[in-house]
Amino acid sequence: MTDNSRQIHIVGAGIAGLAAAVFAIRDGKISGHDIHIYEEGRDQDAQHGANAAGGALDATHIANKGFVMRGERMFEEKYLCTYDLLSGIPSYDDKSISAAEDIFRFTKEAGWRATARLLDANGKILNVQSMGFDWGDRFALLRLLLTLDEGKLSGKRIDEVLPDHFFDSHFWQMWCTMFSFQPWHSAIEMRRYLLRFIHLFPDISHLGCVYHTRYEQFHSIVLPAVEWLTAQGVDFQKGVAVVDMEFGEPKAGGQYRVASLTRRNCVDASSNLVALGDKDVVLVTNGSMTDAATLGDWSSPAPLNAEVSGAWSLWRRLAEKRKGAFGDPENFIRKVERTKWLSFTVVTKSSKFPHHLFRLTDRTFGREGLITFKRSSWFMTIHPVFAPVYPGHDGSIEFIWWGYGLRPDNTGDFIAKKMADCSGKELLEEALRHLRVDDATFAEVMDPTNSTSIPCMMPYITSQFMPRAPGDRPPVRPAGAENLAFVGQFAEIEKDVVFTLEYSVRTAKAAIKSLIDSGIQVPPMYEGYRNLRELAAAGWISVRPSWWPFS
Repeated sequence: MTDNSRQIHIVGAGIAGLAAAVFAIRDGKISGHDIHIYEEGRDQDAQHGANAAGGALDATHIANKGFVMRGERMFEEKYLCTYDLLSGIPSYDDKSISAAEDIFRFTKEAGWRATARLLDANGKILNVQSMGFDWGDRFALLRLLLTLDEGKLSGKRIDEVLPDHFFDSHFWQMWCTMFSFQPWHSAIEMRRYLLRFIHLFPDISHLGCVYHTRYEQFHSIVLPAVEWLTAQGVDFQKGVAVVDMEFGEPKAGGQYRVASLTRRNCVDASSNLVALGDKDVVLVTNGSMTDAATLGDWSSPAPLNAEVSGAWSLWRRLAEKRKGAFGDPENFIRKVERTKWLSFTVVTKSSKFPHHLFRLTDRTFGREGLITFKRSSWFMTIHPVFAPVYPGHDGSIEFIWWGYGLRPDNTGDFIAKKMADCSGKELLEEALRHLRVDDATFAEVMDPTNSTSIPCMMPYITSQFMPRAPGDRPPVRPAGAENLAFVGQFAEIEKDVVFTLEYSVRTAKAAIKSLIDSGIQVPPMYEGYRNLRELAAAGWISVRPSWWPFS
């Protein structure tokens, strides 16, 4: 390190950290050799190693368990920052096109369309063309949308601003299983989502608006980004956690700088101090949705482990050092029962299972979209995944799907246990019973020589949705900070919505603009409700719009 070089220190190799590195090189003209990315890592048995990048986008094979994907992030046409990022990254398979172009091509090819979005208690498809609102729901939604001052919603829950009837509407059932909202989540975030995605409402029943990556998102997004950064000379320090930061003496105007980082080697627990030069900057991923996630297997449940590490621990230390400046991490993690849910990944060689889904949905396996069991006590949704799911996957003999339940502490409708206490086998059985598969299909899928089913408990997966007040999330560039920025799901960006890839990428670009080059252009957030022409074309603005809930 030299005095006249600018070193970029990025804490966390999730998509926000990777995006920040790409923007620093591409837009900020920083040499890749001057960028250092620290990643603590997780599962020692993951195919991609304990210290794989990608954060929540980490679909992989786990030794002695099988293939696991904890979830996916939704894409849509107006993710302007995300496509800006991926436009300069070659795709995984074809280096002549960008990762963004690959998403556009594949989405056009795939023809993904949900035909069985909601099933009733008898496994029959519900007609979801009507959203199921009554007048009280409609007026409450309008009142929420017209609440221009977010401060008036400070600390409020969704069920404090919307009536009871709303939560049994088809709209809510589709909305919350698409975005993972719960009635006790933030009214501020609900309003932001309504405004951000209003242009998608006419398509919410069939999800034709959703874009898709060719493979699971680790291979389609994370690996191409890592390969590009590695070729640029970026210093990936895997198995290394930044556990603390020290600040220099405040300046006359209240300005301050990060003076040093404390790094810990996660293998031998050794620590060392990195002193920062006058031009050096630090970007921190504060908080993690997938922290403390655990896996079960065919015969064992995924245990609940609420002990935070990594990104949360560092954020706690920073928030304690400068109270009020760096937000309040405790607001998001103090109620695990409100932030956890359970997912499970199924891989089956049963040829009968895709045939059953085809008879139900009239769609080829992996093109039928989300299927939610509306009356499931676990509020379970399943998602068949199009093949090949990953490079080398033979989708003609191996069918992959994952499911999740938003009420993991409820007792099942067919399995008399809490979802959180169920093994992979029990989760699979509950799903098959809701699908009303025939006995032969049930027996074939439930044969452990044909199938694997891996539960995953995520105690903080919806922590970013917890009710909050201004200041609970730190701004990307905290007031007075000369060389520090926060990125990811727990940094504050005006108007945009968390639990999206777009949000993480937007914070990354905003951070690079703020710290490195003020001339960098951050694509504006698409605000569908402001585009009257598009809303009219979609049927939102007319005497009787297509989404009108009353026949």
